[in-house]
Amino acid sequence: MRRLFLELPALSRELRLLQLPEGLPVFERHQALLLRLGMASLNVTTMPALAWAAPDQPLPEQDQNRRSRHTLIACDALDEAWSLLARLQLAGHEQWPQLLDEADRVCANLETGLSLRRAPHAERVEPSL
Repeated sequence: MRRLFLELPALSRELRLLQLPEGLPVFERHQALLLRLGMASLNVTTMPALAWAAPDQPLPEQDQNRRSRHTLIACDALDEAWSLLARLQLAGHEQWPQLLDEADRVCANLETGLSLRRAPHAERVEPSL
């Protein structure tokens, strides 16, 4: 979580500094991407501790392991986002729509990992007979 806490704002800052191609659709998608990353950063900032379900209520080890796995999903998405930033910095006008589609996928993976990490308990599903 520390890495996400430190790097998400830096990633957002670098994305804000990109030289965008002309056109409203690219600008709007870029702004939506920045908003999603800002919300993810807020999510990381307010994330509960790994070992606690609630104050004075420790989280079982199985749930801690689950939270750790979900944190790794978010970290993998962060690594992909840095790679995507480098490609955006070198991209020509015609490459932006495809790269922004990829940015949507990366953000979805990040958001999913963070939302699963935040869950205090995994939902237990009983097999149907």
